[in-house]
Amino acid sequence: MLVGKWFGETDIAGVGKQKWIVERYPNGTYQTHYRVFTEDGHIKDTVEAGHWGVSGLVYFSVNRATRPIDGRFRDTDPADPKFYDAYEVIELTNHVFRYKHAETSDQFEMKKVDDDFELPRRSDFN
Repeated sequence: MLVGKWFGETDIAGVGKQKWIVERYPNGTYQTHYRVFTEDGHIKDTVEAGHWGVSGLVYFSVNRATRPIDGRFRDTDPADPKFYDAYEVIELTNHVFRYKHAETSDQFEMKKVDDDFELPRRSDFN
C-alpha cells in the first residue's frame, strides 16, 4: 500500500512549516524531498534517499544519503543510529498513512497523491 507518492506537512515550532513528498518504490527504496518554509520567508530544500519496509505494525526507514541544496548526494554513516527510524503504524489505507515515531512519539500523517504532484513553491503563511 505504501508504494507510490505520498505528501505530508507539519508545523515546526519557532521555525515555520515543513512539507515533504516521499516516493516509495517496490524494491524497498525511497526518496524524500523536504521543503521548509521559515516564518521569515526563507525556503530550504533537502532530499534524502534510502530503504524502507513494514513488519507487522512497524514502519521503518534507513537514510542512506542526503542531498542538500547544492545537488550532490552525500552518503550517511551506516553506524550512526540517527539515520535509522522506526514508527508505529496507526492507520494505513490506500489514501492515508498515520504513524508515530517510536522514540519521540511525534505523530505524522501523509496522504497519497498523484504521480505528477509537486511540493508548493510558496509558503501559506499570512
